[in-house]
Amino acid sequence: MIPQAADVTKVSRELAQLIYDSESDHDTAAAVRSENASIRALTFISTRLSLELEVTDGLLIGQITPPRPGTLEMHTKAGVTTSWVDDIGFFVADSVPPGPFRLRFFTSDGIDVMTGWITL
Repeated sequence: MIPQAADVTKVSRELAQLIYDSESDHDTAAAVRSENASIRALTFISTRLSLELEVTDGLLIGQITPPRPGTLEMHTKAGVTTSWVDDIGFFVADSVPPGPFRLRFFTSDGIDVMTGWITL
C-alpha cells in the first residue's frame, strides 16, 4: 500500500467544531435557578451536518441534522465502540466513558465527520 493513499482517506474526514456546551452556561444558569440540571448538552457543526448530544444518567443521546442513517463510533483510550444511527438521525450510546473520547459519524454515501476530544 502506498502511504499517500492512506492519507487521502483522512483528508475526506471533516472535523466538527464545538459551538455550544451547556457547561459554559453554568454561571448564567446558576443565576436563574437554584439547582443544577443533570443534563449536559453539546452541539458540534461541520459543513455537512450538526451533531447534538445530551449526556444524562450515564447515557449519551444524540441527533444528527439533517437526519440520516449511519454509524457512530466512540473512540477512547480503551478502543472503539459502535452505535447505529437510525433514519431520523437518532442514536444512543449505552455508556459515557470516564476519560476523553471523540465521536465519528459516517454514512454509506461518503459523509465522514469526527469531533475533537471531549472530556465530561
